Amino acid sequence: MFRRDGVSNDTYPMPCADEDSPDIAYIRKVFTFLESKPEYFDMTRVYAEGFSQNSMFSAYIGYCFADNVRGIYQGKWHKC
Repeated sequence: MFRRDGVSNDTYPMPCADEDSPDIAYIRKVFTFLESKPEYFDMTRVYAEGFSQNSMFSAYIGYCFADNVRGIYQGKWHKC
């Protein structure tokens, strides 16, 4: 759920603030937790992946948290 009806433009290219989506605020808290436990989590090896609609959120994570994510994978199911 993103504000501005999911519209991105030159004035506001990507909604990456906590106020823009509860999902962004949630992911920011996840990264804060992971960073607070370096003995358990290697922050140089964090990836995001998603399939279909969830792949859209992987792209948001990759853009908004580029310093935290090493890479993303997006998949989409196609009927044959």
